[in-house]
Amino acid sequence: MGYLFLWEKAEASSWPLLIRSSDWPVLEAQLDEKFCLWLLSRLLNLDFPFFLESGWENMSWKTSFSLGETKIDFLASHIQAKISIRLRAQGRMLSPAYSSYSQLLVETSLIAGYLPLTLFPLLVEKKMAPEEQSNYLQTKRIELSLNKKTLPAIKPYFSQEEIISKNILPFLEKGLKIRLFEPDRINSLVLRKALGLEESREPVPEGVYLIKDDLGLGGVFVQGNLDKLVLTIENGYQVISFEQGDKNWELRYHPPSSQTIWITPEKSSVYDSLPNGILLINGNISSLEGKDYEEMAITTEDLPASLLPGIKLCLVASGKININSPLFQPSLEILPGIPYLQKKQSQLIIFSAGQDLITGEESDGSIIIDPGQRKEIIIEANLTAAGKGIRIEGTGKKITIKGGLQTKDIENPGSILKIIASSQLYYFLKTEDPVPLTEKPLAALISFKPLEWRDNERVYAD
Repeated sequence: MGYLFLWEKAEASSWPLLIRSSDWPVLEAQLDEKFCLWLLSRLLNLDFPFFLESGWENMSWKTSFSLGETKIDFLASHIQAKISIRLRAQGRMLSPAYSSYSQLLVETSLIAGYLPLTLFPLLVEKKMAPEEQSNYLQTKRIELSLNKKTLPAIKPYFSQEEIISKNILPFLEKGLKIRLFEPDRINSLVLRKALGLEESREPVPEGVYLIKDDLGLGGVFVQGNLDKLVLTIENGYQVISFEQGDKNWELRYHPPSSQTIWITPEKSSVYDSLPNGILLINGNISSLEGKDYEEMAITTEDLPASLLPGIKLCLVASGKININSPLFQPSLEILPGIPYLQKKQSQLIIFSAGQDLITGEESDGSIIIDPGQRKEIIIEANLTAAGKGIRIEGTGKKITIKGGLQTKDIENPGSILKIIASSQLYYFLKTEDPVPLTEKPLAALISFKPLEWRDNERVYAD
């Protein structure tokens, strides 16, 4: 009785709870155990400790609920707290007269602060009443597969406020291996120095640049629109190809040996270090695709993989991103049309920032998924569109996203859009790698699971 009561409260808890931006600096200064216990009580809408009592005929039950140990992790943009809830239950029978006792320890986990958008399998920045939300999912033909075993609170989130942050400074800092300070933006002089170009205030020429310094490799910076960005696997190497006009660049790297090969229109170079996985495109991507897209079979059974297992890539573009083929890792099996992940998960983030990466000027910022002649397309990634939104081309298709989707709106003329929440949803909560964040501070219950059950012997009355 007690556990079911808690589970129902967890299912009904706020997902997420909005914290006023003006309140967060004050709360951030007192992020202690007391605050976390208060926050959990607010999320569950319960005041601890408390009791539940019930009875029927000659039987009665009484359960006490109390909060126990709290562990807090202080992360870059938020906190994560694990809090135990102890249930002590007593059952009594009058005839024959005896009592029985049991205990259950439940571990909950909550987060608070500026949260990774990757936490939300579906986030739509649109003000809607509950009945309108249900109608939106139906008319857009959106199906969600959510892990409710340990995530009872998880659900689609329709934000009434602007919640998708356009802050790209962390991506620029890591990708370019430089330090930036808000509100100052990067300028041509700083950018040219990071790219290894002659220092001047002239605009950066169009092209693809591998960032490197004495400590090793950084990310890749692209100035101008890309005709193609292709992700493939060849002989154990992750291969990323860039096509801009009549020029081609290729980045090949092998994590086990820490070897990187960089091929430009002018030369080839080999490095004994790995790039950091940040791809910065100051422009549009006309086609983001996998290997031999134009030659691939129309069916899903023989699809070539695009991502090495465990690889981490974060693609940040200022403008539109067109996804024209499936993108996933080798361990993703297709079982009657259902993606099933077996091994170590890749982390691919596709972020259309909706602003010029250098000047901050507003741009389209949309992600377009175009299956072409395919009936089905599978994308193993987290998609964030900070501009106009997500658009699906064509009708009668099936789009499966293994990860998450955060956007202002979804334009879907008549295809099925299935979103399968990642089994490693919380990887991005503790990573030091930059990820798209919420614009405003939030709190949410992210885990709820029983840890320990104890049954004591019955005690008979004398």
